[in-house]
This record gives sequence, C-alpha cells and structure tokens, in this order.
Amino acid sequence: MTFIYLQLLASVLLIVVGLSISFVKQEREYRMLCFTAVFTGAAGLIMCLSIWTCKSEGVAVSAAPWVLLAYAVLIAIYTLIYFLNSRKARVSQSINLAEEIIENMMGGVLLLSPDGKIAYANRYCETLLSMSKERLSKLRFEDLALSAEQAGELLSLIREKGRVSCYEDPYELDIRLIAVLMGAISIGVSGTFLGEEAGYLLVLHDWRKKLRTELRQEERLREAESFLQIASHELRHPVTVLKATLPLLPRVLDDEKRRGEVLDLLEKGVENLNYMIADLLNASRIESGRFEINKREMCLDAMLMEILDEMRIKHEDREFVFRGEEADLLVKADKEKLRQILIILLENAVNYSESEVEIACGRRNGDVVLSVLDHGPGIPVDEQGRIFDRFYRSSSIARAGKGGGGLGLGLYIVKRILDEHGGSIVYQSRSGGGAEFRLTLPS
Repeated sequence: MTFIYLQLLASVLLIVVGLSISFVKQEREYRMLCFTAVFTGAAGLIMCLSIWTCKSEGVAVSAAPWVLLAYAVLIAIYTLIYFLNSRKARVSQSINLAEEIIENMMGGVLLLSPDGKIAYANRYCETLLSMSKERLSKLRFEDLALSAEQAGELLSLIREKGRVSCYEDPYELDIRLIAVLMGAISIGVSGTFLGEEAGYLLVLHDWRKKLRTELRQEERLREAESFLQIASHELRHPVTVLKATLPLLPRVLDDEKRRGEVLDLLEKGVENLNYMIADLLNASRIESGRFEINKREMCLDAMLMEILDEMRIKHEDREFVFRGEEADLLVKADKEKLRQILIILLENAVNYSESEVEIACGRRNGDVVLSVLDHGPGIPVDEQGRIFDRFYRSSSIARAGKGGGGLGLGLYIVKRILDEHGGSIVYQSRSGGGAEFRLTLPS
C-alpha cells in the first residue's frame, strides 16, 4: 500500500506542476513538457486506482495499467530529450548571436586572464591595432601599451573598483597602445573585473574620433566667436549711420539739397542693414536645410538685362558691360535664387573696383557659363581657396565707400545655391589685375 500512496502522490504532483508551468511559460517546448507531465500523472492515477480496486475486490491486477504507465514514461522521456535539445539549440543560438554582436561592435573588446594575458580580441581590435587575433592571443595587455607600468596601473584600478569607465571623472589615465601601422595611438579603456578566475573584460575606445569631434567643436566655437565679432562690427556701422543721420532731418527739411543727401545716407544705411539681415537669414536656412530651390525653365539673358538696368540706376557712376554669345539662352533654375546670386556678385564687383564691371554668358559643352569680371585688386593666391567658406573675408580687400567688409556670407551663399542647382563656381585672377567669377549651370 505504501507504494500506491507514493505513486498517487507523485502523479498528483506531476499534474499540478504541469498545469502550473503551462500558465507561466507559453513556448512550444514548455507546452509539450506540461502536456507530458499531466499525461504521465494521469496515467499514474489510473494505475493507482486500478490496483486499489483490484485489491479491494480481491482480484488479480491486470497488465493494462502498467502498460499505460510505461507508455506515459516513454513519452515523458522522449519529450524531455526533445525539450533539452531545443533549449540547447536556443542557448547555442544566443551564444552565436552574442559572439556576432561582439565581433562587429564599433569598439575593441579584449578578454584578459587574471594575469593579464589576452584570451580574446574582437575584429575591431584587429583593425585598431593592426594585429591578427593569433598574434594578440600570444601577448599580454602590458605588451600592447607604450608604458607597461601605466597598463598595470589601469588593471589594478579595475580590480580595485570592479568597474572603470574612461568617460568618468576619476579616470585620468591616457593609455597609448601600439598599433603596428600607425605607431602609438591614444585609447580610452573601460574595464570590468570578472573575478579571480574569469579575469578582465576591457572595451577600447579610439580617442582619435573623440579628438576629431573636439577639434570640430573648437573650430565651430572659434567660427561663432569670429562671426559675432564681425556681425557686431558690421551691424554697428549702418546703425551708427542711421542714428547720426536721423536727428539731422528736422534741420534740413527746408534745404532741398541737404535733405536729399541726408535721405541718401539713410537709404544706404537701411539697404546695408537689409543686406546683412538677408544674408544671415539665408545662411541660417541653408544650414538648417530649409533653403528650398524651385527650378523652372527661364530665359537667362533677359533676366541679366533686367538686373543690369537696375544696377545702372543704382550705381550711376559705373559702367556695366554685357556680352552675350546667343539670344534667348534658356536654363532650368530658381529665378529668384539665381537673381540673388548675380546681385551678390555684381555688388561685390562694384565694391571691390573703381572701373567698369563686365558680365558675359554663353554655352560651353552644353552647359550655361556666366562670368562676372571686374578690374579691382583681385584676391591673393593664399586666400583664394577659402573665399567660399562661411564668414570668411579677405584680409587684403576693403570695401570702397561702404565702411565695412560685410559678414563674409555672400560668396558662401552663392556657392551653396549653385550646389543645389547642380552647378559650380570658380574664381580666377585676370591678367593685368581684377577678378573673374565663372558660374556653370546645367542646361
């Protein structure tokens, strides 16, 4: 009877455990395991009840309950084997995935034994240090460092603290590892101590990228400071003109000649201020990607004649010469943006020279080519490569009669507009003095 009670208890436990797991785990393998446990428990219960009934009635126990129990046990063994194989496959898949992730990490991963010998290095380490995994596996971490003492100090720090990040404030070590093809390079090392038996896990960060980012940030800061100095100086000029001229208006109301002079000064001050504000807005839109280009087919030489008529009225003391190689020169472009380009270049030509300004257009190799030429001092050779940079102003050119050199945005805006059109602009010094800006637009 003791056997029957134990079998009954085991069967009930199997059924309860099987049902409990089925509510917690929903994976296919667990469902099969739960079904097998319940089935085996039920078979055990049937066997116990059969034996109990037969003993109560004093008859021999048939073989059927034992056969059913044996069949249930066989199913249970098969299911358990299937379950273990499935879990093994899943674990193996997870390990392979983890290895693949570590191999393709954008950072070096080193696994060190407790004595500092390299046990594992990922693909990034091979590239960073220009060494194969086989070669790395024969080295200690101290062998990689320019200073073995510093490398040992780092491992001692990791062992003491358990975990060290190269981005945290207390970390002050500048580890330089030896790369075969590049010599010593600065490396940021984060590490975790895995225990006396497992050793160390180190992650290497290429400080060169960080240094490049810091240099770009410093360059942008210098650029911003330079711009603020230029902007404050250049904006001050038209504001000063307006501030000094406005009080004169009441005094010259009755003097027509002086009133005209004062109004001209006011107009020029407002115009300069408007140009600078427009340049700032355009530069801001370009940098933020909100500078829209709407291309349509247009007649270039007709627009040029309109602009030149406006320039002749505005600058009565200047001569503007137009040379067109063919009439009705068609181009697909944003008319307003192209007009802006030409006005910037023509205004520059007027400001930087005292004689006539020439503009020529024609077609070369199927593209439309337009040139703006002046007879000014030109641009020094060592500065020509930077004239299209944002906020750059030539140190050797001063505006004639404008009281300033602008914000250094005009040619930057011209180049960016042409880039959006798929065109280009180049500068060329003219023989005998002067400058030529040659624009090319796809027809």
